[in-house]
Amino acid sequence: MKALLLFIVLIIDHNPQFVEDYFEIIEINTIFEVSDGKRRLKQYIWWDEDHGARIAEGWLDYSKIGRHPVRVGNHYELVWFDGRYIRKVKCRAFIVTQTWGRDPEVENRKLVPLTHRRGLSEP
Repeated sequence: MKALLLFIVLIIDHNPQFVEDYFEIIEINTIFEVSDGKRRLKQYIWWDEDHGARIAEGWLDYSKIGRHPVRVGNHYELVWFDGRYIRKVKCRAFIVTQTWGRDPEVENRKLVPLTHRRGLSEP
């Protein structure tokens, strides 16, 4: 309830812009250390597909939003206020994964460098 009130106050006080993006998949990935099993990172990864290959278009630390996308009709949506904009990311699929000692987003940089990713839109 407090989060909702804060969200409303932020909208009223700052009149933020609304930004919408679409990706094929939103993944929530948790990376654990192989050596001790401790969680190293929990992240959102925005994926698109190109000729059957998954392309990481960007990522965000899970703590920045802290919730799962919700199903709306035939797609999923994740909505949050990032401090400047109200963001909505839509996708056709949502997955939750765990990896041990490896980061799928970092590994994907070998296929698509950071400079070639579209990431989240600016208004």
